[in-house]
Amino acid sequence: MSRYIKGLIRDTSPSDQPEGSWRYARNAVVNRVDGTVGNEEGNKAGPPVGRTGRDRSFYKGYKVIGTIEVTDDRIIVFSVASNPSEKEKAEYGRSEIGILYPSGEENQDLTYKTLLNFPTGTVEGANCTLIDTSLKFLPRHPISGTYKIDAKENLIVYWTDDFNPARSLNVTRQERAVAEYLASNTVGEPYEQLYGRLPENSINKNFIDRLNMFPHAGPVPSVDLHKVISGGGLVSASYALALAYVDKDLVVTNYVVVDNPVSIVDDIESVLPIERYDGAPPGTQTGKSIVWNISDYNTDYDYIRPAIIQHLDGNRFAFQLHDIEILADGPDFELTFSGTEGYTSSSVDDIVIDTIAYDTVKTLTQLDNVLYLGNLKRNLDVGYQKNAGDIQLSPKVINVTNFDPFSLLTDNLEHGFIEMPPLVADKSKGYRNPYNSYKRRGYTRGEVYAFYIAFILNDGSMSYAYHIPGRGSISTEMNDLEDSSLYNASNLNALGEVKNYHFKSYSEEVDSRNMEYWENSHETYPNTLAFNSEVYKNEDGSAAQVRHHRFPKNDNAEYRVIAGSTTTPITTEVLQMPALEFTIDNVAVNNNQLEDLGITWVLEDGSLLGPDSGDFDNKHEAWHVTNAGGLVVGSTYVITWTSPLNSGSFLGECIAVDVTSGWALFDHSQSQAPGLWGAIGFGSSDTYGNFVTDGDYPNETNLWNEDKVVGTIYSSTTAGASQAITGGGTTSDDVRILGFTLDNIKIPAAIAKKVQGFRIYYADRQHEDKRILGQGVATPYEKIRGQLGGCILNSDGAEGIVQNFWMKTPLTYNDSYLKETAPNDAKEYQMLAFYNFELLRSQKSISPATHISPQWVTTYHTFKGPGAHHETSTSPCDVEIINSRFYVAESYSFTTRVAYRLLKERCKTYVNGDSILDASGHGFGYKLYNQGGETHIALGISGDANNNGFLPRINNGANNPVIPIVDNPSSYLGVQSSAYTINLEAFKTDVYNTVDSQNLIWTGFEIKGKNLENFIEDGDGDYSIGHLSGGKNPGIVEGADCDTPVDHGPPGEPTVILGGDTFICKYGVRQSVTPRISTYLPSDQVSVLYSIIESTDNINFRHEEDVSTTYFPGSPMQKTALVDRDGKSFDLLNLFDFTGEDKIKYNPDYSGVNNVRPAFVLPNLITAPSVFTTRIQRSTKASRTSLIDNFRIFLSQEFKDMPKNRGELWKLSTFNNLLYIHMEDSLLVTKGKQTMAMKDGTEAFIGSGDIFQQEPDELVQTEHGYGGTQSQYSTLVTKYGYFSVDERNKKVFMTTDKMTEISNLGLEKWFYNNLSNDKGSFNTTEYDYAQTLVGGDQYSTSWGFRYASFKDSPIIGKGLVSVWDEKYQRILLTKRALLLTERGKILQRMGGRSEPGGIVYNEKNDTYGLLFNPSVSLLYNGDFSYGNELVENTSFTHSDFNAAAHLPASFFWLESYGLVRSLTSNVFDISYDNTGYIYQYFSLEKGQEYTFETTWKGTNGINVDIIGVGAILTTNAKESTLTSASANFVVPTTRVYEIRIQGASRSASSLSLAGTSLKKVAHPVWSVDSSWDIRDSKITNDGTAGSFSQGTASTYGDRRLLTFTIQGMTTGIVSVYFGAANTALRSFSEDGTYTIDDTWKGSGPELSFSAQTGFDGSIADIILSTVPNKAFTVTDGNFYVDTNAIKGETDGIQAVEIPFTSSVTIATTSSSSSTDDVPQDFAEIGVIWQRVGWTISFYPELNAWGSLHDYLPHHYTYTSKTFYSFYNWKEFPSVFWTGVPWIGDDADESYTIWAHNSVEAPGSFYGSEAVNAKFTQPFELEVVENKERDASKIFSSFKYETEVFEAAVPTEYSLNQVRYKRLDKDGFTQFFVYNNTQHSGVIDIKYLKNIRKIGHMWNINKFRDMARLYSTTFDGYTADSTTTVTSGFPNHISSHLLATLENAVVDTNLDFVGNNDVHDMFEATWGLNGAYTIFTHPSYIDSTKSWTKQRKFTDTYLGIRLIYDNINKNFVNLYSTSVAMRKYNR
Repeated sequence: MSRYIKGLIRDTSPSDQPEGSWRYARNAVVNRVDGTVGNEEGNKAGPPVGRTGRDRSFYKGYKVIGTIEVTDDRIIVFSVASNPSEKEKAEYGRSEIGILYPSGEENQDLTYKTLLNFPTGTVEGANCTLIDTSLKFLPRHPISGTYKIDAKENLIVYWTDDFNPARSLNVTRQERAVAEYLASNTVGEPYEQLYGRLPENSINKNFIDRLNMFPHAGPVPSVDLHKVISGGGLVSASYALALAYVDKDLVVTNYVVVDNPVSIVDDIESVLPIERYDGAPPGTQTGKSIVWNISDYNTDYDYIRPAIIQHLDGNRFAFQLHDIEILADGPDFELTFSGTEGYTSSSVDDIVIDTIAYDTVKTLTQLDNVLYLGNLKRNLDVGYQKNAGDIQLSPKVINVTNFDPFSLLTDNLEHGFIEMPPLVADKSKGYRNPYNSYKRRGYTRGEVYAFYIAFILNDGSMSYAYHIPGRGSISTEMNDLEDSSLYNASNLNALGEVKNYHFKSYSEEVDSRNMEYWENSHETYPNTLAFNSEVYKNEDGSAAQVRHHRFPKNDNAEYRVIAGSTTTPITTEVLQMPALEFTIDNVAVNNNQLEDLGITWVLEDGSLLGPDSGDFDNKHEAWHVTNAGGLVVGSTYVITWTSPLNSGSFLGECIAVDVTSGWALFDHSQSQAPGLWGAIGFGSSDTYGNFVTDGDYPNETNLWNEDKVVGTIYSSTTAGASQAITGGGTTSDDVRILGFTLDNIKIPAAIAKKVQGFRIYYADRQHEDKRILGQGVATPYEKIRGQLGGCILNSDGAEGIVQNFWMKTPLTYNDSYLKETAPNDAKEYQMLAFYNFELLRSQKSISPATHISPQWVTTYHTFKGPGAHHETSTSPCDVEIINSRFYVAESYSFTTRVAYRLLKERCKTYVNGDSILDASGHGFGYKLYNQGGETHIALGISGDANNNGFLPRINNGANNPVIPIVDNPSSYLGVQSSAYTINLEAFKTDVYNTVDSQNLIWTGFEIKGKNLENFIEDGDGDYSIGHLSGGKNPGIVEGADCDTPVDHGPPGEPTVILGGDTFICKYGVRQSVTPRISTYLPSDQVSVLYSIIESTDNINFRHEEDVSTTYFPGSPMQKTALVDRDGKSFDLLNLFDFTGEDKIKYNPDYSGVNNVRPAFVLPNLITAPSVFTTRIQRSTKASRTSLIDNFRIFLSQEFKDMPKNRGELWKLSTFNNLLYIHMEDSLLVTKGKQTMAMKDGTEAFIGSGDIFQQEPDELVQTEHGYGGTQSQYSTLVTKYGYFSVDERNKKVFMTTDKMTEISNLGLEKWFYNNLSNDKGSFNTTEYDYAQTLVGGDQYSTSWGFRYASFKDSPIIGKGLVSVWDEKYQRILLTKRALLLTERGKILQRMGGRSEPGGIVYNEKNDTYGLLFNPSVSLLYNGDFSYGNELVENTSFTHSDFNAAAHLPASFFWLESYGLVRSLTSNVFDISYDNTGYIYQYFSLEKGQEYTFETTWKGTNGINVDIIGVGAILTTNAKESTLTSASANFVVPTTRVYEIRIQGASRSASSLSLAGTSLKKVAHPVWSVDSSWDIRDSKITNDGTAGSFSQGTASTYGDRRLLTFTIQGMTTGIVSVYFGAANTALRSFSEDGTYTIDDTWKGSGPELSFSAQTGFDGSIADIILSTVPNKAFTVTDGNFYVDTNAIKGETDGIQAVEIPFTSSVTIATTSSSSSTDDVPQDFAEIGVIWQRVGWTISFYPELNAWGSLHDYLPHHYTYTSKTFYSFYNWKEFPSVFWTGVPWIGDDADESYTIWAHNSVEAPGSFYGSEAVNAKFTQPFELEVVENKERDASKIFSSFKYETEVFEAAVPTEYSLNQVRYKRLDKDGFTQFFVYNNTQHSGVIDIKYLKNIRKIGHMWNINKFRDMARLYSTTFDGYTADSTTTVTSGFPNHISSHLLATLENAVVDTNLDFVGNNDVHDMFEATWGLNGAYTIFTHPSYIDSTKSWTKQRKFTDTYLGIRLIYDNINKNFVNLYSTSVAMRKYNR
């Protein structure tokens, strides 16, 4: 007796079959407890899947593509409407999420409810946005997922399909929303909303992406600074607002916008004057708040989460504010941050570093409250780099009038408005205004910037940023640098590789787009697909140099920084001051007396006078004064004197003072100046005594022999004519903020679907990236020769050698006051003191500086500041007289072209304050004298001994101004002084890092929402930002109902993109020096200058911290000038250096740009930077008490990449608290917390427990991997272990602590044959042949799309699925595959022969292609895009000089110097000297032939030159009448060329032109007669008869399709000819677009158009193409391809990719042609693949395989009670479903869930039994009796023990209510027996006929061998052979029988992956083919075999097949079998 508990085993021969095993089972289950094998239950229909409408109508046709099982037996169901029948067409493609939950008595049943189901397509949302609501489920992408129950008992599911983004749904929340909608609405479907939000109320075009697992932000909010207000607690810093969204589950999106920083200072916003609105030390309390305006936010979310990024003292801090609830109607709102409201400190990284997001996830699982994702894709590249090359950037300016007004009032300069009210000025005009510094920064003129465009993806994240290339070169830009009057080219060429564009300006030339040119000389565009566009290539196809954007310079008048300056009329008042008195006690009145004094007088300019009498000229007197040190040289005084005999009064100018002796030298020559007394402030002459008009100065006459003279010297009451400004004097400027606009931004529609907008970025311009290192004022040094120490008054204190010094002298009134500034006592500027705020503040390196470029000359209002006099000792050199000067910019003079000056080698250095720098090593030659001076930058200019190369002198200001005496107020002089403002520049051939390695800055500019439509290609937009008004579409927009247009009026100001790094500021700087050189007066010089510069620092926000950090205008000019040199505070050892690095107080945070969350530049060298096939990403850990859904938070660094040598990651699973990582070729398991046994018996944990901290273990380590999987849907986690399938290696595994192969438990061979990775049974030989014909694998590149191969797509493609059956503790594994149908095989063979309509297989891509002949264009230049076309150039529009153009001739041709022109009678008359010519620039293409034509006359011939090519037309002939001439030419490269026209002789002469034209030469393929003219992309007839034609590849009878357009005709007829035919094919007499489909009629190949007389129209867009004789359509659900629509470039066979699914169909279309409409014949080819497969069960506890099963579902699910399956519509394997009549389009059951627990009808699957009992599937079991297997035996009978039950099933029942009645029956209905050569055939079991019960066993006999007999011959050792009769098949089967057998195998589609060797007797006859039956060929059984030949069964074993047909619905359990046998003795 054999009991059967060891499972299904087929690996042995039957004679070796293990006892207790069975060889075959069908629809069997194993009762492991009872040790029986029985028939399994059928399945019964559960609730149908699909939505039910509010009207109770049910919408069927939903195919289940995934489920998520919950432990409480709820099942989340994912389905898609997949029935393409007409009845369900409107429903087709809708995706649904529903829930199955237990119901009925004892929860035995399931109820289905729809949770979410939106219509396909789009709906109109808020703001007329088209809203996408489709979940986009596809049957080809099955869904898998997991779930969790959160702290609020919400059920949340997470799923992926590796096609759509991974998503999640709060099921509980959605259930509530559905219920609430039903309760509160009477219309609408409750499942057409998400969490209570209706899509029609949304502005998110990707509404459905709210479900994305990675939070999908949707529309990004707009942020704008509204105002800065008083009242708050902000400290001085800058603040940026960041915004994120939050949903009800408290899941936060990434911060989707971080706005530009807002600068906060401590001054009140309304402070006056505006100069007081300055910066403050970081962290100073300001008492302010910031108010932002928020708009355009996504109302689908519940909250907005604001965060503040504070930039404080170089550090960044973050503060998270309270969430703000979003209102449903989404109004704009204001957000205020005061610093005092509730907030929590946050990490800046939380804002800066995004949580990671991926586009697709292949597999996911959870472990230890962490969600793990595997095999990820994230493509930030939307593929825009090619398109970015089309974008055109042009500069634009914003004009700002009345910029930062400043008052010249003396009260302001001296005291900062103490006595007068401050100037009322609007700070909004400058960068003190918070909004301007926040949003309106510009760009530096002449500087190079790298710009990028990045897209805001639909989820709110940013795409890669795409480089926007600069314009191409024009004119002579690429030539080597040429000489210019503005610079010495030979000097600059010494810099190396210098081109014209480096220095010359071209921004005003044609085609420059007003930009300068820039290219990196040593960086080319990468050779990648992204840059595979002509714009990034040279003419020869090589990579072009990288081009950036260089803005126009200040020499371009339209874009220079300052447009104008004004000063309001000035009112002055003479200052009334008390006079000073000096007592006289002696005088020297003549030359001899002066000589006797022995004094050498040092004059103010440093020259000497005396002591010889001859040095004086009788206009001098010397007075001995008691306090001579108080006199000021250069001042005018009243001198009164008295002697015993005479007295007098006169005016005298003090010209020198010898302080040591007390003598002062005066010049009396001014005494006679009329009106001088009053002019300088003296009253009537009576005030000081009587005097005569010629002056009462003492002389030899009136002082003869007088020995005593006394008197008084008086100062003026107005201090030397000092004037105070008391009214007017407000200076202001009109400035231009330099921005830009972008044109031709064309976004392909495919990209537009992925994005919601774009942003503009530029590369962070660090100091090392700058060409312009800084801008500032520059003043000249002067050269002094002398000794250090002492002064000209006393050289005794001097020390050291006599040497030259460069002394930095503060700006003087006039350069004439300077000593030598260049060789030979010249006044050119050789040495400069340069002041740039940022460089002085940061002391950044200036070593890269190579040259300077003067930008403008600033002319200043000039003031003499108050003098100061300090006498510290008796030494003349220690008596300090401080001369101060104030300069406030009055106007700015720009040169027409920038004049560059080369710096002398190494002559550039920082000079510290109060220092004497030995700069000889820096190339300056001399020491730099800066004692008592400020820190500055010294620059030496390269020149020669003749002063060539130096800067010209420019300061011709005050000429000998009257100077006030010491200690008097400042005075407005009313004169002008000047200084250069220069750029310090570095010559570079390359700027920035490589194009893909930039750190980017966001400009703050973005286009999004409806405005994006302006840029979508082929839309209605003009692709220009400049044409948007304020960033919005102007004019007509859609109205509120999305249909009615609303006129919003004309556009406003064009949009200008700002957000740069450059401020326009007024910069105040103090210059000072304390001369202590033996040849120089000891007079301190102090100047304060105030003028405009461009700066990357907001200089307005400099601040003071103490007196040593004073600056202007933070303090008044007077304080700034003299704070350290006035009164008792004066100390030579304690002078302040206001420009010292530590004394410039500025918070660099105010210079900050928006670099917090920039986009990243597209990587150039990574081909697939976003595919992570081996990556695992994990979420943050979920807390059981947390309200936040941490499963949706993925930190960017929380990932781990697996080894790439084990294939892709295919499946993540968890078992025993470990993560199983299933790769294609191996299984890896992570390590968790491991334990170690301690000595005391306890255990200790070792390891971190973090599975990412340790490398996972490969369970079985081999060289190439072991135990991988390629089928994620076949894997299964059970309590017995982890079940998996390695389809590639044809093995099945169960893994616990080790991996065990279970496919070798008796079925190793079977799995090897049936797990093969089939390719649809393609014949490889035919495949190889087809590959050869179509060019190998290359044919796949012509396929226009990539359709998935579905190698793991079991629903419609091929793949494996599995399920756990809790009841029977078994695993069910199903393989679903596709086989070629008979039609498919025909197409395969056609493909092998490369015939159209055939299919071929591409093994490399695992795809299939349909061969076809495409339609090919046969005609060239049919759009007339070139050929006799005028070159597009606006300066050449009317080249015939027609005066009717109303434009001067110079508009068309530019004129050189030395040319005189006139225009009469359309003739351009030119008179010129030997250099004159006319010229113009044209953009010409390489390789294109051009023709230049002119009509001319002249005295000395004509010459036409192309610069860079040479003369193209030359004649010396003299022509007195107009003559035509022409020349053809080709240019070597594509660029802009200059064309010159002049006389052939260079002597002075005249030339007249009546017409000129430049045309592209007509394409030669058209033959055109004189009546036709090609122009403007069409060919036009002049009204006379004529034709044009072109030869084509056409012969008689060929079918051709012609389309063309006729336009502009008013009369006539045009006819079309196919070939040289006598009769026109058709004729046309009116405008229209026409199509002709006909055969070629004539003998020749020409296509001809012939116009009859009178035809006056044009023809355009001619297309002639082939028409294939046969075309094809491919359909598969929503997939459709028509090969008619595919155009080929060349004729010949091509392939288009087709889906590999069971429902794909191919149809062929053929046509016959006629001159009228063409009828179409339609022929269906049909389905080319059919569904096949198998299902098998495994019992882990028994470690045995069980049975094959007659169901082939595409998906399983389960509960704790049973398992369920779903099957495909019309996908029943033909093996056992053939002939089932009820399967059709309207089969309701085809989309039903089927429960596999039906006791009503065992063996009835999917309702088959309900239709007809014959469709019930049988239970079969095959056993082998082989006891005493070594001996042959005769088998006479067999017997078996069974239990048979009848199920008593109530009408309404639960399984627990079913009662089973035992029946006394054997249970089986049929059997057959067999051995190696014998077979009984199938025999019905009939009681008492061949079966009876003996005891408890049922005994069967009466079976004999029914196998067909045949003869065979055995060759022996003798010469004779013996013939024997035996049964079975011969070894050499007849050809007829073999063909029959082969056809049978093919026809039944059984052995689709098995052994096809029909010569193997056992496998061919008895082998298990496919999955379903023993193959017994009909030819093998002989039902007519005579009784005498029906032998008994004799062999070593007997195989027994027991069959129960399940018709009577009983349950049969088999316990054991046995046989009756006896030994075979013959």
